[in-house]
Order: sequence, then structure tokens, then C-alpha cells
Amino acid sequence: MSDEPTKPSPAPKPFLLLKSIVSRVPLSDSDQEKAAKLISQCTLEELQSLNLGPPPRPIPPKFTATAADKVPPQQRLSQVQRVISSLQYNHHAGYFYNVSKDRPWSRVMDTARELLATALPIKCIEAVFLGAYLTAGWLDLDRIPIGFKSRSHQDQEVHRHIVLVVRHFPSGKYGALGISRRKELMDKELKFESLRDILTNYRESYDMWGHKLLKVYVGLPLDHDLLYNGMAIWRYLHLNAAKHKWSKCCNQLDLFEGTDTENDHRY
Repeated sequence: MSDEPTKPSPAPKPFLLLKSIVSRVPLSDSDQEKAAKLISQCTLEELQSLNLGPPPRPIPPKFTATAADKVPPQQRLSQVQRVISSLQYNHHAGYFYNVSKDRPWSRVMDTARELLATALPIKCIEAVFLGAYLTAGWLDLDRIPIGFKSRSHQDQEVHRHIVLVVRHFPSGKYGALGISRRKELMDKELKFESLRDILTNYRESYDMWGHKLLKVYVGLPLDHDLLYNGMAIWRYLHLNAAKHKWSKCCNQLDLFEGTDTENDHRY
């Protein structure tokens, strides 16, 4: 048996380390710092082989108001959701866009156009902006912003989320568009019979992910006119799910749904 000391294994090449890091996107802050240092140690050919170029610009569905009626609503909404999902979720703490809701609707729609032009990652509020922009003019649909406030059972941290619920007038069905870290908290198929049904589904999804739903905020239908200079009503009905039984919240949803008008898209 040899008494010679075992030679240490050679350190992995910077390129191999970088390749390992970028394979697990989204990157943590520490991984981003490591990747930045490794990039400077790699050759141009090695970096090009990673195919880390900018993502392709999303191609929005093109339906005129007349043509949209000839395409099944779920097919149209699926195309819109594909555009939203293609931008990917922004896991960083900040935003790449102006996400203020306290401005004229036409300015919010300007941000939606910017989303398509730059194709940077988005969070739930930008997904709502984009969903409203891409479905504008489809008058067989109402687009209702729904906000959620929840608390994690694990760390008691409070989280906020928003989706765009859609109602198809001819069928009376409800669905949703959106983006989230969790698949169950983003889009929903156009299959729910009422607002209470689809929001109950979201509540069950929160339970599944270990969250207690605290509040739900129901807005009024968003305007189909992209140049409308009025303000959107993002929070019209407030439901305190932490204080009241869910059945009572559902009764309020039924009242809201019953007093809503099907032919008035501007509030």
C-alpha cells in the first residue's frame, strides 16, 4: 500500500460551474453573484454555447372584435395565457415596469404595450394588465380584477396576489388569466358556473399550499376602450374571509353578481 498522499481532484472549470448554475434558474442572489464572477472567466465561445440570449418577443393573438366571436372563448383565452406565461415569472423583489394602478386606464394599457415590446419577466399585476390589453374589444367577455390577501401557516408572512377573472356572457361561464409561482393560483379554465365557484376554487388552492385566505377584493369590469382616461375600479367589494365564514362571503358574491349589468362595461 503506497504512503504517497492522494492528489486533490482538479477544480472544475469555470464554464462547467457556470453551466451548472444557470441550469437551475431562477437564480438566487448568491447564485447570481457566483455567475457574474464565472462569466468573466469564460471564453466567448463557451458563453455562446449556453444559449443565454434574450427571450423571443411574444406574439399576441390577433382577433378583431368580429372575428373573435367565431373562435371559441377558451381557445382565445388559452392563446392569451400562453403569451402571459411566455414572459415567465419575475422572482426578484422589485419590478421591471410601472405597476401603479392609481392612474388613468389608458396609461395602464401603455404599460401593457411595453410588456410586449420588452418581454421582461413579470409578476401577477403585470399579468392582469396584459390580460386586459389582449382581451380588449372582445365584448362577449367581462374582465374582473380579483385581489387576494393570504397568510402562510409556515412563517406567518402575508402575501398579496391578483388575477383577472373573465366572464363569458353567452355561456355564463367564468375563468381566469394570470401568473403565479404556483400553477393552481394563476389561470383557470372557462368552466366555472359562478363567481363564488371560481373564488372557492382559488380558496381551496390557497389551503393546498398552506395559506389562510384573509381577504378578497373584487373589482368592477375593466373598460374595453384602451384609450379610456378614467380610472379602473380595482376594489369594489371587500370580503373578509378571516373574520366571516366563507359561506357568508359567497352570499355577498352572489349579491354582487346579481346586481352587475351585462351591457355596461364602463363604471
